[in-house]
Amino acid sequence: MDKNQAQHQKYMQRALNLAAQPLGLVSPNPYVGAVIVKNNKIIGEGYHHQAGAPHAEINALRNAGANARDATIYVTLEPCNHHGRTGPCTQALIDAGIRCVIYALEDPNPLVSGQGLARLVAAGIKVFKIEAQECLDQSVFLNRIFIHNQQENIARPYVILKAALSLDGKLATQDYDSKWITTDAARQKAHYFRQQCDAILIGRGTLLSDNPNLTVRIDAISKSLIKNPIRIVLLSDFSEITKNLNILDTTLARTLFIYPNTTAIDADLVEMLRSKQVEMIACNLPTLKDNLDNKNKLDIKEVLNILKKLNIHSVLIEGGPAIHSAFLEAQCVDELALFYGARLIGAKNAPSLWDTSNIHALGDAPFINIIETERLDQNVFIHGLMPHIQEHDAQEHHAQEPKKGE
Repeated sequence: MDKNQAQHQKYMQRALNLAAQPLGLVSPNPYVGAVIVKNNKIIGEGYHHQAGAPHAEINALRNAGANARDATIYVTLEPCNHHGRTGPCTQALIDAGIRCVIYALEDPNPLVSGQGLARLVAAGIKVFKIEAQECLDQSVFLNRIFIHNQQENIARPYVILKAALSLDGKLATQDYDSKWITTDAARQKAHYFRQQCDAILIGRGTLLSDNPNLTVRIDAISKSLIKNPIRIVLLSDFSEITKNLNILDTTLARTLFIYPNTTAIDADLVEMLRSKQVEMIACNLPTLKDNLDNKNKLDIKEVLNILKKLNIHSVLIEGGPAIHSAFLEAQCVDELALFYGARLIGAKNAPSLWDTSNIHALGDAPFINIIETERLDQNVFIHGLMPHIQEHDAQEHHAQEPKKGE
């Protein structure tokens, strides 16, 4: 790598680090960071703090002030060229006298992609794509949820499946005892996934056995920056649903109960739930036979379609074996966050991650792209992407041939 390319990578890496700071706060927008450089010195930097707030380029320009004239800006995403809740960043860059723009990722929205770059070029600004593949890969991964939701042919949110398992892949003992397979270190890491997703989803079994809050608890993040996800419960049986469930405290976050419209619910229970501002969504959908317990369950694809229409762009699945199997069976999982604790459970009847799988040939088993592994105390974290995500990235968001820079 020549000296110029090393410098470009250094400044783009700083922009990427800035972009990642507001974890979970920018949805439905992308994560974007920007760094302004002049005479090989950073004179301004910024990032998009939250949806509706100024974009990264604007914050960086404000930080640099008048000194931004004739400078170079490194930005992780193509500058916008349209009016939304904020004005177009392209015009702000032009007005500030920016001489050169180096970007990492084109806007994935097919309706606007390339327009910002074209506007800058038309104004006489030099525009280059970063050549460092590491930066390109980071920019795609950082905005994988945003990229997913910009595709016109995808009618569901991005789905991350999180599970805690024993070393032999069991979710619980044969008596469904699962507290705790992993230690506090793993659970802290898991809460970062709650923070970054719009919603968290469980089933009736987890609701009744764990009575969870489904909120975010991260020691390293200020409470003012914590964002609790929308809590979603899928169920077709309302027996044992009482006012004492923690998830009914909607002062912490919204709570949605989604159920088939054929489900019988006691009128007093409905009144109690509504008094607590629990949102009830009865689905006019055909139900499917549940392979685990022969009860009826909702069509997962239709449920996700409803969530997408509710402007929920990402969902973290934290249910038990029935929910995990249902989402895997429906091929509606994009990402896996698996936490393995230092226990061996064994037992043929102990539930595992995908008990309903009908795979017989190894070649038919999904090959997971493992992107991260980490030891957390006496736990091992494995982070992976499902095969269709890898194919999507290769086909739709491969790095374009960069224009030669300075």
